[in-house]
Amino acid sequence: MACILPPTCSIDACSPYERQFDHTHALSIKQPFASLVVFGIKTLEIRTRKTNIRGRILICSSLKPFVDGMFHPERPGHFLPNAGEYVSELGEFALFGHAIGMVDIVGCRPMEKNDFKKALVEYQPGLFAWELENPVEIVPFKVTGNLGFFKVSSNQIRVKSGLAV
Repeated sequence: MACILPPTCSIDACSPYERQFDHTHALSIKQPFASLVVFGIKTLEIRTRKTNIRGRILICSSLKPFVDGMFHPERPGHFLPNAGEYVSELGEFALFGHAIGMVDIVGCRPMEKNDFKKALVEYQPGLFAWELENPVEIVPFKVTGNLGFFKVSSNQIRVKSGLAV
């Protein structure tokens, strides 16, 4: 379902998901991964724990960037020894300490060796791959993040539709 009215709209007007509460689950992810999730490039979030949460969540960028190595999202097979190299490539899209988008968690399973292509990090046994779909950019707003899931008021969320009125 596409939002076709104003250039920005509320989560209730643009989401195919019926809102029964005035808050949404949020997850902090370090940059550059937060932006790559919202752009639909990173479709697996790798975590040490399983999740039973399914459906639309808010993606928030952490205050501190990811500093370890990662696979370059636009050059398959190219490994960056420091993710900070890619943060600079994102430029103005690399916000820190902000809610920046939404995505659906559609599944959770053990990480597999080939998952590095969708997760952009090296395979490690014992970790879990959270399967992500339907990314949506929002008008960014400041958020104080947390470890694990936390709640954010839904009335702060405005979807970027990119459509002219």
